[in-house]
Parts: sequence; C-alpha cells; structure tokens
Amino acid sequence: MTSRADDLRFRELLTERLGAEATNTLLERLPVTPVSDLATKADLAILRGELLDEMGKIRGDIGTLRGEFGDVKGDIGTLRGEFGQLKGQFGELRGEFGELRGEFGELRADIADTMRIQTWYTAGLLVTAVGATAGIVAAIVG
Repeated sequence: MTSRADDLRFRELLTERLGAEATNTLLERLPVTPVSDLATKADLAILRGELLDEMGKIRGDIGTLRGEFGDVKGDIGTLRGEFGQLKGQFGELRGEFGELRGEFGELRADIADTMRIQTWYTAGLLVTAVGATAGIVAAIVG
C-alpha cells in the first residue's frame, strides 16, 4: 500500500522526466481506485461461475416455460376442436329449426284452409236456416 509521501515522490519523478503538464495529464487519466478494489483473475473466475450457474437456472426456467407453453397450445387445440363440434351442432340445430319452420308454415296454411271451408259451411247453413225459417213463417202466417 502506498502512502501520501510515496505519491508525492512519484509525482516529482514524473515531473522531472515528463514535465509538469504531461505529468498532470497522465495522473488525471489514471484511475483513483485502490488496489484492494481491483478485481483479480480469481474474482473474475468466481463471478464467471456464478453467472454460468444463473444462466443454467434461466435456461431451465425457459425450458419449463416452453413445456408449459406447449401444454397451453395443446389446450387451445382441444378447445378449437370442441368449438368446431359445437359449431357443427349449432348448424344441425339451425337446419332442424328450418325444417320446423317449414312444417309450421304448412300447418298454418292447413288451418287457414280448414277455417275458410268451415266459414263457408257455416254461412251456407245460416242462409239455409234463414230461408227455412222464412218459409215456415210464411206458411204459418199465410
């Protein structure tokens, strides 16, 4: 470890050899980090090992996520199949409702025809009854 006196002697030696301006420029560009704070090859090896461990964990997590994503894709495929089946069933129901609508239309037409015929029969009976009643009244009165 260097002392303040060592730093001053170093500055004087540089000034003698390089000059004051070059010495100031050089010392301004040098880091002020203490030697104890500098990383060694052993420090870097430990850090590299820790980073590799973390990368391995991350790769494992990514693999797990890929598997889960595959499961989700499978579930989506299953849902698509089920929706396709539902779509087919709705199509069948739509066709059956169309058939019922047609049958209901035919039934409605049959009911309307029957009511029209019954109306004419009833009207005919009423006319006949009125005529018979008039004939009976004329025979009694006359």
